[in-house]
Amino acid sequence: MDRTVREGTVKTVSGGRVAVKVERLPGCVSCTQAGKCHSPGAAPAMVEVEASGEVFKPGDHVAVTIRKGGIGTALILAFAAPLAVTVAVAALAKHWGAGDTAAAIAALCTLPPYYAVLAAARRAVGKKVEMEIRHTNDNL
Repeated sequence: MDRTVREGTVKTVSGGRVAVKVERLPGCVSCTQAGKCHSPGAAPAMVEVEASGEVFKPGDHVAVTIRKGGIGTALILAFAAPLAVTVAVAALAKHWGAGDTAAAIAALCTLPPYYAVLAAARRAVGKKVEMEIRHTNDNL
């Protein structure tokens, strides 16, 4: 199974979850989603990973491993699915006779519940994305 590994720095640890700041590489050739990624250059990204028994503290240097298929799943859940839902709701609202403004408002009102459900299902989503964290040799 192909995996992408990025090194980063632990920013926070809370409730068994570790927030890591990782550097993004512009035009990363190892990423299967490079053509779909619209991140600005080499701007750092924050990822949240479940600690797997190891103890982490802010400032630790770590390596985050992500299954490449998990990157696609994350992109679909974060961007494609909510876009599809908003477009579908707007189309349905127009079909049922709503005006443009009402259809747009109805479509936008689907986003908070969508992201609330996604946040509530964080553990299940995390299993599909399959991210692992481990210390690098810099901490020794």
